[in-house]
Amino acid sequence: MFTGKRSTHLNLWVRHAWNLAAYGDFSIPNQLAPNQTTQGARELVVALGGNWEYKFFGLMLGSYFRRFRNASPDLDYSDVNEGIVLVRPQFWFGKWAGTALEASYQFQQRGVLADIEGNDSSTPLYASLWRMGVMPFVSVAGPGSYARPHIRMMYMATIRDAGARALYPVDDPYRIRNIDHFFGLGAEWWFGSTSYFRD
Repeated sequence: MFTGKRSTHLNLWVRHAWNLAAYGDFSIPNQLAPNQTTQGARELVVALGGNWEYKFFGLMLGSYFRRFRNASPDLDYSDVNEGIVLVRPQFWFGKWAGTALEASYQFQQRGVLADIEGNDSSTPLYASLWRMGVMPFVSVAGPGSYARPHIRMMYMATIRDAGARALYPVDDPYRIRNIDHFFGLGAEWWFGSTSYFRD
């Protein structure tokens, strides 16, 4: 759905695939059915994205949910439910500057938990994290969520639960730390575009 004003839109995607198509275009099928085929594999993806702008304020949304089951009749580490919900409110100050806040919740549930040697246990694994940040930016093309070029500084904090930390190798620092901090500088251009300015 598009309003035609200030890049305001809401999009919904749904994809369902089964058998060989469930594994993706460039993936090698694993965990096959007892007859050594991909019969019975299935994948469902639902995604929602949008943008809304009013005067000096904008709100972007991105989210998806994916459910994948391979052809093996028993649950294993490759069987997964995963998803994310992300919101980014933006505030524009004058013509060229602004600040965006961002918050997301991300999760993944594996059919079973794999140990260090790669052996599957009978215990499912649920992993999740929260990510929050602030991004002051300069937009020389004026206000608008899709106005480019876009130059930004960013600070992001990621908070992982025990399940998320268990997905990393034992000697990986991410397995030990509950919270990570990230500072960065980014720039975004759309090369070859006839116009950088919003409608």
